[in-house]
Amino acid sequence: MSQERDEADLVLRFYDLRREARLREARSFFLHRFKAASVSELDELCPSGSEENASFRQVVSYWDMVAAIVERRFQDKELFFETNSEITVVWEKVKHLVPALREASKNPRFLANLEAIAEERAAYVERECPGYLEALRERLGV
Repeated sequence: MSQERDEADLVLRFYDLRREARLREARSFFLHRFKAASVSELDELCPSGSEENASFRQVVSYWDMVAAIVERRFQDKELFFETNSEITVVWEKVKHLVPALREASKNPRFLANLEAIAEERAAYVERECPGYLEALRERLGV
């Protein structure tokens, strides 16, 4: 199989994984109900042991895992950037929390792959579609 075909198959696999029932539920929570301006608000919205906490962790860890694959160049970045806009939404909703979460967990690499790829995608999108990120941030209220 050619490298291009493998990369196309990987994009479809990422999509297929997002259709798994529990991840769909987690994504729905995250995309529609997750709004935390601070770590204390995150703790209120997603207390340890709750379904909301599991949903939060599942979404951010899914995108961090996918970003690690892209970061290691197992996936063509431009193809990924063109077909995975949700990573940008996820990053925009959590990036203000990440420094405090890294400090609290003593893990300076927490969501580092998500950050790297989401920021790289943001630059790509801004070049290709100027104004998109500003409109997205406004729509998300971030």
